Amino acid sequence: MRRSLRAGSIIPLALLLLVQFPQHAAAANCLGLPGQPHIGGNEHDPSSTARGVSGVITVRTLSLCSNIVDQSGTTGYVMLNNLGDGVSDWFQIGFYRVPGDTCARRAYTQQQLPSGPPIDHVGPCMSAGVKYRLRIERSVDDLGVYWRPYILVESTLALFWDAPAPASVGFTIDDAQYSFEVLDEKDQAGGGNASRGKLESAYWKNSSDAWVPADMPAGDRLCDLCAGANGIYNSNWLTTRAFEVWTDGF
Repeated sequence: MRRSLRAGSIIPLALLLLVQFPQHAAAANCLGLPGQPHIGGNEHDPSSTARGVSGVITVRTLSLCSNIVDQSGTTGYVMLNNLGDGVSDWFQIGFYRVPGDTCARRAYTQQQLPSGPPIDHVGPCMSAGVKYRLRIERSVDDLGVYWRPYILVESTLALFWDAPAPASVGFTIDDAQYSFEVLDEKDQAGGGNASRGKLESAYWKNSSDAWVPADMPAGDRLCDLCAGANGIYNSNWLTTRAFEVWTDGF
């Protein structure tokens, strides 16, 4: 979630982040430091005429840090965004885990408009180890243009969640991003070494309604805290549109 997963339409996520819940499986004590590490990649070819983003994600049950001092949470998602014009906006779909939620792998969408807080919608629980196709797609019907976010079970292409449409269809697009993210630097991202999270089959849809394979060479990849004293996160790129993520110690 970029930059933070806040109040949801079904579960008040901001409250979940502030209340101390019974202890859960923990990666380590929370640090409460600013910044939210991301591990993934950016595709810079999409523009304001882009009509979709898609990726297949392998969902794992991830551990959160304990003794929460600020906020805690972990997520994986695909999104269309514009982060560089000073008025950031984005629309993303993925899964998350936050403290206190009875569901350890919950589907969600988040939209950030140029003003106001992010708008979240939360969906059903997802199953560990299963591959899901995350997709946001621009469509047209007899009422006009609309954006449809949805999730399919990759093995059968059965519809898993038809998410609510975004609040506005007019968000600006300048990039696509495929990423895992944590809210505290001691939350687990991706998975463990033996059961890594994976994001593959990254695509975006162009103005001709054609799905285009994402191409993220080394310069378009991000892996915060993948080296140095706090370097607990790891990524392994399988192709320029597929990568694995895991956290040391699991």
